Amino acid sequence: AEHAYRKAISLRRDYIEAYVNLAAMLDGDDHGDEALRVLGEALKINARHTPTLIQIARTQLRKMNYEQAEQAARFALQNEPNSADAHAVLAQILHETDRLHDAIDAFEATLRLKPSLIEANSMYGVCLKSVGRLDEARAQFIRTLELAPAALGVYANLADLDKFTPDNPQLKAMEKIFAEAPDPASDRYLPLHFAIGKAYDD
Repeated sequence: AEHAYRKAISLRRDYIEAYVNLAAMLDGDDHGDEALRVLGEALKINARHTPTLIQIARTQLRKMNYEQAEQAARFALQNEPNSADAHAVLAQILHETDRLHDAIDAFEATLRLKPSLIEANSMYGVCLKSVGRLDEARAQFIRTLELAPAALGVYANLADLDKFTPDNPQLKAMEKIFAEAPDPASDRYLPLHFAIGKAYDD
């Protein structure tokens, strides 16, 4: 994929989407500095390109450069106030910098625009839990699992707030995931081990 994106850029220097996709791939592979260099080239094409600014915010967030991440996210929102992705990355930055009430507002703005964003739904629940709004957090985690039954980390968050009775639908979902898992002992299933262990203790 990297070769394909670089080839596309070499053939058409103003193909800004290719720069953003290449940067997202590099960031996902922990090559944040190279991703930012590519995004800098994209900004030379269009300094107000919202997807470029959002990817800069995501990459700077992963590098824990919170000030630069927030600046990029807020610039993206100036350009497109109704961008759910821009609200979502700003919400993540606010959460990471312990501005939880502001993060809640930003996640609510995100979900008004795009209710199906799984990570935003989950992190909204985490923020509600962190500020002590436990009933709302519990309801939010259940809503997230209705959207994404395979979101394993959400079960662990819910387990802190809920007692699982034998007929609980989330408990049944966890048991089904384990029954169908090719390797239940893999690290991927650690959140589920925690959640189901607590469920059986309850």
